[in-house]
Formats: sequence, C-alpha cells, structure tokens
Amino acid sequence: MPLFITFIVHRFAVPLYTILLVWSVVVLALTGSVAAAEPLPSAATHPAGVVVEEVAPELFYLQDNAGSLVPVPGFRYRDFVDLLRLKEGLPGLPETPAAVLESIVIKASLPAVGADHTICPVNIELVVRQSRPGWVSVPLELAGVLLSAAPRHEGQGRLLLAVDSNAVAGQQRGYRAWFNNASDGTAVGLEDVRHTVILAGNVAVDSSPMQASLALCIPAATASLVELRTPLIEPVVTVLPQSLEPRVEKAPEREGSVVTLVGLSGPTQILLGSRQSDRANVGALPQSMVESLVRIDGNGVVTEAILRLENLAPEVSTLRISLPPRTTLRSVRRPTTLIERTGVDEAPVVIVQIDRDAAGRAVVELECERSVDRSGKSVFEPLGFAVADIPLWRQWGRASIVVEGDWQTEWDDPGNNRRIDSPLAARRPGFVAAFAYDSQPATLPMRVRPRGSRVVVEPEYRYRVGATRIALDVKFRVSVRGAPISRLVIGLEGWGVDEVGPTSIVNTAAITGDGGTLVIPFLQGLSGDAVIDIRCGRTIERTADRVEWKIPSPQADLVGPALVVIVSDSDIELLPDTEAIRGLVRQVSPTATRLDADKGALAYRVDNPNGIFSAARRFLSRRVGTTVTTQIAVHENGISVEETIRFSVAHVPMEFVELLIPGVVLRSASLAVRQDGELLNLNSIPTNEPEADQALSTEDPPSEAVPVRLLLSSPLLGSGELSISYQLPTPSVPPETTVAENLPIILPVGTSGGKQTLLLNAHESFVIDVRGDAWQRSVGTSAASAARIWMATKPQQFVPLTLTARQQSVKGDTVVEAAWLETRLLSDGREDLFTYAISTSADQLNLTLPMAYQTFPEANPAGNAVRVWLDGQLIPGAVRPEGRVVVDLPAEKVDSNNGMWLLELRGIRQQEQRPAGSGFLPESVVLESPVFPAETLLRRFYWELRLESDEHVVVSPLRWSSQQRWAWNGFGIARTPIVSREVLNTWVRGGATAARQVIAVGGSVVAAVGTFTPNEAARVGYEKQRSIDLPLVERRAVYSGVGSPGIGNAWVMQTWLLVLVISGPVLALGLSFVYRRSMQRSAVVLTIAACLAMAAVFFIDLAPLIAQAALPGVSLSLLAAGLHAMIDRKALAARSQAGAISSSSLTTAFPLPSIIVARSSVRSPENVVAASRSAS
Repeated sequence: MPLFITFIVHRFAVPLYTILLVWSVVVLALTGSVAAAEPLPSAATHPAGVVVEEVAPELFYLQDNAGSLVPVPGFRYRDFVDLLRLKEGLPGLPETPAAVLESIVIKASLPAVGADHTICPVNIELVVRQSRPGWVSVPLELAGVLLSAAPRHEGQGRLLLAVDSNAVAGQQRGYRAWFNNASDGTAVGLEDVRHTVILAGNVAVDSSPMQASLALCIPAATASLVELRTPLIEPVVTVLPQSLEPRVEKAPEREGSVVTLVGLSGPTQILLGSRQSDRANVGALPQSMVESLVRIDGNGVVTEAILRLENLAPEVSTLRISLPPRTTLRSVRRPTTLIERTGVDEAPVVIVQIDRDAAGRAVVELECERSVDRSGKSVFEPLGFAVADIPLWRQWGRASIVVEGDWQTEWDDPGNNRRIDSPLAARRPGFVAAFAYDSQPATLPMRVRPRGSRVVVEPEYRYRVGATRIALDVKFRVSVRGAPISRLVIGLEGWGVDEVGPTSIVNTAAITGDGGTLVIPFLQGLSGDAVIDIRCGRTIERTADRVEWKIPSPQADLVGPALVVIVSDSDIELLPDTEAIRGLVRQVSPTATRLDADKGALAYRVDNPNGIFSAARRFLSRRVGTTVTTQIAVHENGISVEETIRFSVAHVPMEFVELLIPGVVLRSASLAVRQDGELLNLNSIPTNEPEADQALSTEDPPSEAVPVRLLLSSPLLGSGELSISYQLPTPSVPPETTVAENLPIILPVGTSGGKQTLLLNAHESFVIDVRGDAWQRSVGTSAASAARIWMATKPQQFVPLTLTARQQSVKGDTVVEAAWLETRLLSDGREDLFTYAISTSADQLNLTLPMAYQTFPEANPAGNAVRVWLDGQLIPGAVRPEGRVVVDLPAEKVDSNNGMWLLELRGIRQQEQRPAGSGFLPESVVLESPVFPAETLLRRFYWELRLESDEHVVVSPLRWSSQQRWAWNGFGIARTPIVSREVLNTWVRGGATAARQVIAVGGSVVAAVGTFTPNEAARVGYEKQRSIDLPLVERRAVYSGVGSPGIGNAWVMQTWLLVLVISGPVLALGLSFVYRRSMQRSAVVLTIAACLAMAAVFFIDLAPLIAQAALPGVSLSLLAAGLHAMIDRKALAARSQAGAISSSSLTTAFPLPSIIVARSSVRSPENVVAASRSAS
C-alpha cells in the first residue's frame, strides 16, 4: 500500500500536508463535543500589562575542591547551617518534634485477691498532637498488653499501629503508632492535628491470697492517669518505682474501691493488698505465705525467700523459722532482725525479730545458701521454710527455679506440688519451672548436673603427596552448643603432628598423642563456633609405587561429611585404586581450586568413619613445549633480530635452558637473553652430537652452532618466555642484483618444537622476500611497508632471505585497504564521492578519473568539477588534463602516517535533465570508479547509491553483492541497507588509522591491515571526520565487492512507472479471469501460478517490490470481480421474475423442457415469438 499511496501523491500532485490537514479536521470534528465542555482561557483573566514569567527554583553556587562554582538547586540556608555544624562537630539545632503524646489514660478492673483469673481487661486512651504534615511515628511501649480488638482512631487523618522494631534486644517489644494528618494517605495535610487512639486489651495479673499485682510499661506523656477498680475495700497500694501518693476512693456503683495514680511512666509494678483491722483479726488463725526464688549455679544454691505473715497476735514479736536442710542463712533484710541461729545441719532454725503492723501483718525476707553435688548423685531440698506456732495447713507458698550457667536440674516425682506459671519476679534468663504447695511439710528433691554439650565437627582434609613425604593439612570447623568442652579427641593413626592452632584457643603445651589418638586441650572451655587447624605429615620411601592411609576421625556428637582433597607434586601422578578405597565417594566437580595448570586434584567425600585411600604412584618426566616468534628488521646499517621463545613446562620445573646459538651470533657480541627483563649469563658447554641437529632442517645450514646453557633467574613451571636480541651486519647488495642470505635463528635444545612465526620489516631501500618452501606466507597480510608474516611448521635454524636493492624510480607498492564510493542522483545531475584508505610506500599517488569527469572543453564547455582531499586537506591542482589525478605525498608526514593515507575525491556532473525525468522510461545509471595503476592492489569496496524517495533500483549491478534486506517500515516492507553510513564512515577511516597502529606496534602484529569489515570498524569507534547527513534523500542502495569495482550498471525506475508497469498487466490478467471463462480453467490457473512462483524464485530480491507494485492491479481486479458478480446476480433474478409472470400462456404453447434447454428463447423476444408460432 505505501507504493499505491506514493503513486496517488505523485500522479495527482496532491501534497501530503493536504491529506494530513483533512485528517486533522476530521479528528477535531469528532472530539469537538468534548473540547466544547471545557471553558477556554480568555484574555480577560490576565490584566493588561501583566507579564507571566516562569519562576525557576532557587539556585545557589558553591565552590568545589578545584574552586569551580557548582550550581546547587533548592539548597536552603538551613541546610548549609546544618552541614556546617556537622562539620565543626557542633550539636544540631533544636527542632520541634513531629508528634507529641499529650495524655494517656489507662483503666483496668482487677479480679478479687486470690481469684483464679490471671488477666484483667484494660482500656487505654491516648491523645497525640501532630505538628508536621506527612507520616510521623510515636512509640507507645505498652509491653505486656495484649490487644483484644482493633485500635479505634478519632480525628483527622489515618492511623497505623505496628510492633516497635526499634526495641532493645532482649526486652519485650511494645507498640509504635504511625499517624498521617492527610486522610488520603499523601504527604500533604493539615498541621497541628490531634489524634485520639482507643485501645482495648488484657494485661497479666499476679494474684495471691494476700495481694494482686500487675506490671505496665507506660510511655512518657505530658499527662498520664491510671485508674484501677478492685473488689478490695481500702486496699494497700504499693507502686514500684515510687511515685505520687495514690488516691483511693470507694466505688460508687458497686462494692470495692477505685485507685487513681498519676504521673507514671516507664516500667511500673502496682501491688494491691487487703487491709484488715485488728478487730477483724480477733480469733483468726495466723497464716504464712512463702515466695521463694531458687538460683542454682555450679558453686551452690542461693534461695531468696519472702515470708508474708498475717493474723499474728499482738504479743508476737519474734518468730522461729525452719530452713531447708543443710541451708545456711546469709542475710536478713530490714526491718527484720536476726536474733539467733540454732538447729542442726539437717534442720537449721533461725530466730528473728519482726516488725508487726496494727493489722497483724509482717514481712520477712531471707537469703540462704547451700552447696550442691555437681555430679548429681545426691539431692538437695529447695523447699522447707516453715514458721513455728502457725498451723502447718495454714502455710503455703511458691518456689521458682532459675539455673545460671552451664548446669541443669532434675527432679523426680513432684508429689503434691503443683506446676504453675512463672511469677513476674522470676521472669529472667535461665528460668526452669515454678511449683506451688498448699501446706507444710512440702518437699521437692532435686539434682544438679552439668549441662550436656553437643559438638558438631565439619572436617576438611588436604593431602599433598611428594617424593618422600605426604603432608596433611586438617581444618576442623567445630560448633559447640550447650556446656563448653575442654578438649577435642581425634583419631590420627600413623601421622606426625607438626603444628596445632590457633594458639589463642589451643593449649599447645598440653597436646598429647598416644596410640593413634590426638588429644587437643583448650586454654579455656570452648563454646560456640571455632576453627582448629592441624598440620602433620608422614614419610614414605622414594621408590614406593603405592600410597595408602586412613582418614582421620574426630570424636564428636555429629561429624559432617568431610571433604578430602588430594594433590601431588607436578612430577607425580596418582592413580586411585577403586577396589582398595573404602568409605570415600569421588566428587565429579572438585571444590578445590587448581593451584597450577599441571596439578590435578582428586576430591572425595567421606561417608564412613573408617575411610581409607589407596593409589598407585609414578613419577613423570619433564615435558617442554616451545613456540618461537622472530621479528627481523632489515636496515641499511644492520639487521636487528628479536626472538621470543615461549615455553610450556610440565611436571618438573626447569632450572636452566639450553640454546643452540650460531657462531656468527656469538661473534657479533650483541647477544642478550632476558627472563622477565633480567639479563641471563651465558655459559657454553661442550657437546659432540647435539640433540637438536636431528630435528633441525639441514637445507643450506649456516655456520657452526654452539650449545649454550643458561641458568634461569627463577625455576620455570607452566608458562614462561625468554627474550633474545642480537645484531648482524647487512650484506652488500649491488644495484639491479638479488643477494641470497641465510639469517641464523637461535633455537632451544631438547624441547618439542612448535610452530615458528617470522615477522619481517624492510627499509624502503630494499625489497626483501623469503625463498624456499619451508616458510609459508600468512594469508591476509599487507604488502605495504608493514610487517609481513611467515609461518613454519617444523623448527628452522635459519631464514633464507633474498635482498634486492630498490631502483630510485621505484618508490614502493600501493594497496587500497578500503574504498567507500558514493553516487547521489539529483534532478539536474549527479554527485560522486570516492573515499579511499590507502597504504603505500611511494611518494606519489596516481589514478585516472572516470570518462564522464575527464575534461574535454569542446564536448563539455562547462566542465565537471572535481576536488581532491588528502587526509582532510584540499589539494589544489591535483586534477591534470585527460582525467589524471596526481597527488604528491608530503615528505614530512611519511614517518608519522606510516604510509597510510585517506584520499577523497568529489565530483559533480551537470546536465539539463536526467533520462528518467521525463517519466516514461527507466534510467540506466552507470557506476564507474577512478582507475588506479595496474600494480595497485584493491581489497574491499562499498558502493552506495543515493536515490530520491520515489525511485527504486530494479536491476542491480552485476558481479556486486547487494547489501540490502527487506524490513517493515510502518506502511509496508522496503529494502533497507544492512550497513549504515556511520558504519561505512567508521570503516573507511578506521581502516587507515588501525593500519597505522599495527605498523607502529612492530613485532606484535595481531591483525593484518585491510582485513577490517564494516562491523569490526564500527566497534573500533574512530572519530568521524566529516558530516554524513543526508538532506532530502530518503532511499539508499548499498553494494560491495572485492578488488577493482570496474563499471557497474543499475536500472532505476520511478514509483508511478513501476506501479503502472506491474499493475497494468495484473489488471488485464484479472479482467481476463473475470470475463473470459476459458481463463478460469484449472490448467490455465495452475500454469499461471507456476510461472509466477518460478519468477518469484528466480527474482527473489525483487519479489516483494513487484508484489507491492501489483497491489493496485489486484485491488481493481477484485473490485471488477465483485461488480460483475453483483450484475450477474441481478440479471438472474430478473430472468426468474419474467419467467414467473408469463408461465400461464407459455405452458400451453410449448412444453417446459424446451424452455430449459433453449437458452436463446429466454434471452431474445424474437425467438420466443417464433417458437410460439411454430408450436401453433
């Protein structure tokens, strides 16, 4: 369809913007109703004379380290002050808080004293004032409060309640509230907003027969109030830590009291007890409640007991208290006073003086201790605090067991004691259990044992097999959980221990190893994670051909799968004996890193504690491989030779190297051999039959060679190289003669020689070559002054050279490395641009212009303008008569350019009108390039043909490769060049630059000059030196080839003509199918389809273009077929209606079969009349 649209635009001269304008009017008409609903701004909204300007953000300039001014947008003065105070170490400026907790009100209803309820409901109301917009947070703490309903929020904005993630480790985590004063959750909202949060939940209550207590963690607030409702009448209230005096009032609606406390914050404990008068206690039996905390460690047992006594008679001032067996009283807290210690060890007794209040209550706090049996064989009794003169059944209590350190407690049958939850005072690390008893005597025998240890060991064994010793490096990753351990025992049979560490953990002076068992003691008990390193070894005979050992086994609760890695010296090979190996599983991918290319590691996993490794051992001889690279530079005053011998040494390190050095090289006194830049000393050794003579080529051998041994500066194993350099005199070369010269090369002795590479450079005064078949020229190298490369597959002791003195007239060879040729077709002529990347050793470039640009005044008075540039500089007078172009190369740039030049020629042909401008015939475009001399070597060229947007290439030049592909362009498929102009520009300019760099490198030639492809040149990324824009050009065609382009011919056709030529026959063929029934036969259709398919196969590159050009013809043919079908359908309907009207008269005139068979009777009225007459 894009071709059809183009045809309509060009044929009827309808501008494209007219079509776009009509389309815009239609779109505006469809959307006009929507636009009319929005009022347009009028000029009245802006007063006269008022100018609306854009207000840019504040911009400040600050100096950086270099003193330059750097713009800093949106930087406030407050930010500058904060940064300055931070730099000077001053405290930050005070800021108002984002949110403040103004008040908190906590209301709770406590159960009756001694009730079974352990929780009570609590309601909390908080008022938070927010002073900044956006999201802010306030810590609510309230640790220990379990919410029973979702929080309720009152006020402007939103609330999020979450667990406080900033709580200190080890403490119970509270809550944190997040507020946003904007109801939609954005950062924009009102300031100074109050939020009210209502929480409902439960809090734990510690209730006993004498009192009830609860613990709250209250956040710091401006005002706080705690209101507790209790069934007790006038309870005794104790607050820890101390605060303001609580207010106790009688509950108005029911029996009980209301306790009000203000000014509380932080962790707070509130205790409420009953108040009984002396009158109420008359006749009541005394009672005792014991709250004891038993702390157990390895040194003994410490018991803290609190005895709460009630209903004591007024005359009671001293008490006789029995202690648990073998317990010693350590201290008595005031106001209680110790009077006497009595009793025996099995039943100790203390007499104390108490401070009794008016209600007959007293509190006695004791601290006792006793020793324990650490082995756990004997038991101890934590209970047994009894008060004399109080009935045993009126004495009850609770005991909480806490174990400190690496110990554990055990008890048998608890008897009548009940297991209860831990009281608040016993909630600490190490809590084990809590028991309650209802009367005396109460007993709970316990044992103390050291806490067990769980030791997990992950071993790793690394063996190294040498000639006379096997070294073993062991690494144990030890993880100890539970009680610390004092030592680690390892089964290590047949190994001598050299070192155990680290010394900060291991007591190296106390290490013992007897009977194949190694005992490693620690400086102190080991707990947690640690790594133990052991280095040991064992000796073996040098002649032993087998090795075998048992894998060490540590003693631990759990031993992880051990990793076993076995390596050997570079000259030793281990062959595992799979039948003798026990308890080891071979790993396919060893985790050990190969330390050297020649050291293969064997990796196993131990799956049996009694693992055994066995293998055969053999010694390997040294294997040395070499490659030799020789760079030869021939000058007038001498020949410079630089060799690089690369060694690949396997198995045994090489400490010295033997070189076969020709005598002429030794006599030159210029030989230098270096290893890693360090000069080596030369020492000649006598030899009668060098081993190297058998491997070297004996064709025309040079003078005698001397083997020389060089001691390397460092032993060589793996990869390494030697650098050799020496100077030889240049032979005399008479004019117009060729001299044969065998250039000697230094080779290593006793190595397996690899390939030899020769890089040859020659001065411009010599023509140098390599004779014979031993050295083969590397393909793809440049023939210019750059280094040329030869290869030899066998070791060659010399290079057979031929030297020829250049004649003064012969300046060198010329190679066109890359050529980019462009032709642009214009309405009044054409423009040609030829760009060449040239490598030459000559001092002048010569070429001949195409025939169309050769100046003949009588044929072309106006002349065709041709301009020449060399490396971007215009060369005036380069174009000579008869189309010759002579460019003198500047001598001062020859050395800097290394013989590489960039030559550009631009020509313009002026003519009145192109042949295709008449619009009736296709145009033949002749593509002819400048011609270089016959001895010039041309590599690859790209020719780019630039056309108008409505022109197409229908016939491509022969012998050239098309560089187009069909791609979708939005309206259809079109031919698109594979390479862009940017890539071509980089290729042609990058080829010259890269060639200069290759020549400058010298011997390290990696790629030959002129082998760059456009994609490779694009990756090089050379800077573009000229504009490559394409004004008024919309279509490109690119072709490529190798060698001289010659003369190419391309046929160009305009779009409308192409549509007419293709769609016309298609339309004629389509109409034939519609109106000629003979064309609708299957044979005809298949024949035409086969012809079209064969044509598409033979002209596959033009098939998409022809298919698009045929779309108008196909569309018109389909339209004609549709109209024809509609007309036939109407005619058939008319005939059917006419036959129905005259059926009454025709039925008697002639029978029905005559009407069906005789088609002419229906079509012609005359036939119908004649038929009726004959029937009558």
